[in-house]
Amino acid sequence: MTVSSEIARKDYAGDDVTTVFPTTFKFLEKDHVKVILTLDGFETILERITNYEIIGENLPSGDVIMNVPPAIGETLTIKRGIPLLQGTDYIENDPFPANAHERALDLLTMIAQVLQEELDRTVKFAESETSTGLTLPPPEEGLFLVWDANGDLENVQIKDAGTLLVSSFAETYLDDTTATTTRNTLVAMGKIVSAPEDNIVTFSSLGDSKNSTISRNQITLSANAAGTANVIIGIFSPAITSFNDGQMVRVRASAANTSTTPTFEANLVAARTIVKNGNQPLNNGDISGPDHELLLVSNTSNNVWELLNPATKHHAELNWDGTGVISITKSYGIAMISDLGIGLTRVTVINQFPDINFAAAGIAERVGSASASQQINTSPDEAVTTTTILLENHNQQGTLNDGPRNTVIFDTI
Repeated sequence: MTVSSEIARKDYAGDDVTTVFPTTFKFLEKDHVKVILTLDGFETILERITNYEIIGENLPSGDVIMNVPPAIGETLTIKRGIPLLQGTDYIENDPFPANAHERALDLLTMIAQVLQEELDRTVKFAESETSTGLTLPPPEEGLFLVWDANGDLENVQIKDAGTLLVSSFAETYLDDTTATTTRNTLVAMGKIVSAPEDNIVTFSSLGDSKNSTISRNQITLSANAAGTANVIIGIFSPAITSFNDGQMVRVRASAANTSTTPTFEANLVAARTIVKNGNQPLNNGDISGPDHELLLVSNTSNNVWELLNPATKHHAELNWDGTGVISITKSYGIAMISDLGIGLTRVTVINQFPDINFAAAGIAERVGSASASQQINTSPDEAVTTTTILLENHNQQGTLNDGPRNTVIFDTI
């Protein structure tokens, strides 16, 4: 037996399919191999039998056989993991145990390769550096490692780190001693708008540090809706961590609401009811369905999210053509139009209004010199409900008639 290769580790990218992975290195026992699964920087040391099996000991290469194929995005690391023990015993006056001796030498070589693989992942001085005896101070939260005058490392706060090279932009605010002073400096420079201190957000991903701090209330964060049609969840980055007044978000809906009181939860901020039109409840279908881009604004006074662009509309365009027959040129949100006689029309809407405080606005179109001005209003002969309204069509003298072309629009007051 010999150890003829310096390879002591192999990494594989998961593909949701492959389960057999060659070690590419020799190992003497199954327990001399360590298998690690990594996802998004988090490592999991796998257990033999539970997660995988291994074959091929004492061969130039063996195979790790996974119970479940590593997923796309996961990394499988196979490396030696040998106990630092020496189990070969030489019996005095016995024949020389050549095989056992060679196996012990192989094991020592493999242990050296394990140590070398670990050393290769450490921070080291250059080959020509003569410094020795360097030790790290214990880790302390919020402190920085800095070389002192004696060439040793120490923990310091950034303000005690000595002279630091910064941009001319950073020089304008690094001497500020409080968050308020810093914010005022940035406002004066036109880099942010004035905003409460807890509404300042920093984006490290924007690239240009001069423009990386802005008011949270001046931006619109976007997310695809999770949850259900009536319990909507938005996961934003950067995360919304508190419910501040005036925060606008955009959420792409996944389904139409079937409740008048759906809720919205932003990241880990508690869910709150979605309303519209100054704290009015939604109608079913105000969230029209998949891909409706919802614009929501936080309102701390009412503890709600207000939907700025509900889908529900109530309007129709009706044409009185002078013959007593109602001809509809355009309709939206209207369930039924009933002709109740000359100048009287009952309109029924599809989506119920939240209350009876809605209006019917009529616009008459003059056709030729014989046309007279028309007026459309709600009839006192029938009470308005949240789904129906009786309209009267008058000529200039106040007489009911089926006049020329008229447009009627229904909407909340």
